[in-house]
Amino acid sequence: FDLAFIPQYVENRERLKESLPQWFQIPAAKVDKRIRASRSTPLFEPVIFLADAKWSQAAWLLAHRAALVADPQSQFRGIELLSRPVRQYPYGESFAHVLGYVGEVDAGEKDYEPGSMIGRIGLERSWDGPLRGTDGFQSRLVDAVGREVGPAGEEASSAGRDPVRGWTLKTTLDAGLQEETHRFMVGKAGGVVMMEIDSGAVLVLLSAPSFDPSLMVGQERGTYFKGLLADSGHPFFNRATQARRQPGSSFKP
Repeated sequence: FDLAFIPQYVENRERLKESLPQWFQIPAAKVDKRIRASRSTPLFEPVIFLADAKWSQAAWLLAHRAALVADPQSQFRGIELLSRPVRQYPYGESFAHVLGYVGEVDAGEKDYEPGSMIGRIGLERSWDGPLRGTDGFQSRLVDAVGREVGPAGEEASSAGRDPVRGWTLKTTLDAGLQEETHRFMVGKAGGVVMMEIDSGAVLVLLSAPSFDPSLMVGQERGTYFKGLLADSGHPFFNRATQARRQPGSSFKP
């Protein structure tokens, strides 16, 4: 889940800036950044201020939003709970370098909508465009200051577009062999590449030491990321594709 606010329903953004860090235990600087960025977006578009919210945070919001029923001017008016798909990495460290991971776009990445997730390394990055697909959109009627007042007319609605699903990417990697190789490389540093002789298909592409890409998504990402950067083993360095090393012999005479 993501937590967001819809600007057109927020009466006092300054009060919101003070309240959100207290309600959800998040850094005030992060909230301030989101609120300032929202001033340049349409008032009807949700502004995500907390991605990958914890269950406890989502439950707290749902419990307190009940106040809206009795008081339309409640301070919780305009705060929404949004659901979205989250990438899963069931193979953990064994596929970290080859698959990569996704992360939220930075302010300087202008080609994406705020809050979008993009590939950072590995196949996630090199195939980001085809895997992403195309966003859809719907036309909406807004007033002079950008507040949504209702659906657009029939003619404008025809300009909408359905989302297009991204590609399905299939590799030649052997999951069992990759995991077995990872277990062998625990505690070691190096890269392993195994290919099928006849076809040239890559069966194993592994670097060690590695990291867990599932921990690169969510609220604990920052702490985990800093720990990886400080690791003397340089787990982000892909020794299978970037290191200059003499290969091991393929067979012994």
